[in-house]
Parts: sequence; C-alpha cells; structure tokens
Amino acid sequence: MKFNDIKRILALSIFTAISAAAHSKTISGLASPESVLLDQGHFYVSNVGEKLNPTAEDGDGYISWVDMEGNIIEKNYFAIPLNAPKGIAIYNNILYVADINRVVGLSTQTRKMVFEISLKENNVNFLNDIAIDKYGILYVSATDTGDIYQVNPRLAANTGSASRLPIKKLPGPNGLAYDAQSHNLWIASFGTDGGQKGELGKLDLAFLTYEKITDISGMLDGIALIDANTVLVSDWVTFDKSGKIIKIDTNTGSQTVLVNQIGGPADFAYLKESNQVVIPRMIENTLSIHSLN
Repeated sequence: MKFNDIKRILALSIFTAISAAAHSKTISGLASPESVLLDQGHFYVSNVGEKLNPTAEDGDGYISWVDMEGNIIEKNYFAIPLNAPKGIAIYNNILYVADINRVVGLSTQTRKMVFEISLKENNVNFLNDIAIDKYGILYVSATDTGDIYQVNPRLAANTGSASRLPIKKLPGPNGLAYDAQSHNLWIASFGTDGGQKGELGKLDLAFLTYEKITDISGMLDGIALIDANTVLVSDWVTFDKSGKIIKIDTNTGSQTVLVNQIGGPADFAYLKESNQVVIPRMIENTLSIHSLN
C-alpha cells in the first residue's frame, strides 16, 4: 500500500468520525426520561423522576416540553402531580400518559387533567406504553402482568372504560406501535425475571391473534414502524450503558444495529422526514438525537 493511500484512508476515517459526532446531540437536565413524542414541532418527554423508581407513587414524575433543537423549554410543562409517567400518546389535543396503575389525559391546550382511569383493582403496577388506533381507542401495555389493556376514553365522561384483551400472557409487554393499514398492534416485550427473554410480536386487533415475529430476543423497549417490512426496536441488553437501537427486516429476520452504547434506551421517537431517532437514555438522565443517514 502506497503512502498516499494510507493518508487517504486516515483522512476518510477522521471525516467519518467527525460526521458521526455531528449527527448526534445529547440533551441533559432530565430525570429518568422514559418516552418521547413529537407533536407540532416540539417533543413531549415523560420523566419517571429524580429517583429511578418506576413503581413508586411519590409524585416525583413530570412531562417536559423540548424544542426540535433539543432545548428544554419547560421542564414541567403541565405542573400536574404524576408519579412515574412512562408511555405517552396524543389524540385530539389530549396527551394520554401511562402512570403506574392509571391512565391520565392532559389537555395540551389548557394544561389541565381532563381524563383519568385507574387499573389498580386489576393488580397492575407497571403500565408502560400507549398506542392509539384510528378509532381513538387506547392500547396500554402492562409489563408486570403480561397483559394488554384496551381503554375507551369516550364511554364515560372523565372515566372511560378499560378491559384486558383476551390473549395469552406476553413476556413483559413494553413498547407498542399501531399500524392503521393492517389494524395490527406491534409489541416489543422486555422479558421477565431480568433475563433477555423479550420478543417482537404482532397482534391482529380484529381477530385478537398474536404472532411472534423473527427470532430476536432481548430486553426490548421502544418500537417504531418504518414501513410494512421494517421495524426499529430498542434493546437495553443489560442495566448498564450497552443498549442499542436495532433495525429489523421482518421478511428475512435480518438485524442491523444503528446506534449502540446507550444507557437504558426506552420509548424512542422515529422522525421519518429527517430519518432521525430521539432516544430517552433512562439510566443516563439524558435525551439524544441521532441521524440514521
């Protein structure tokens, strides 16, 4: 190999490293961020609280408002007592929040609580993610009991109704993503007993049939649909900084690691237009923005 060839390789390596650094940004000042959601040019970010205790009813949690550049505009946007808010989803200007054993609805216009339903009598203590279908029905994962709940906010003013879907128990259902075309609910499971036994699955909401997709296993958390055959999932791997974002081809089962070395990659957001992921790094108390180009 000629000296000029070596110089070109070194220059390319340096350029690649600089480009990778330029395509990521980290936002600090959060408290165990769990879920991020884009809405009208801003992000809502749920924070479990200063103490990373996802089941403590301690009023320590809150929702932050962050701009597209990653600046925290308001740390506690709603100023409403929350315990350990995790998954969030929005419908008709109402931000629905999974908060341990209840689902609350917060008006993004008045910043007041307009809906609340408790699942405490179902012995649920770890409601996790929320997805909303084309009819405005909420689906909520209960990681601790292995169930998926259906919540209809419209059946009764301020209380709604909730019912457990009659499907088999899942291994710690966590992240949810709804596909309006197929009326399917994609589910990323975290696993149970600390082992990497979580799986990727798909639930047909019309027939309530569940299908495991590919042979991926791990401590899966967030999930996003790229297209009909491509899914992104986050995998904690372990409770340290070895988490990653994985792209999965559901036809072939092939897996590609897109981002790694993340401390607790939770319920991330995928921005299709810019091809970016915004990742709550729950263990690190930060949020990071990465380009996938």
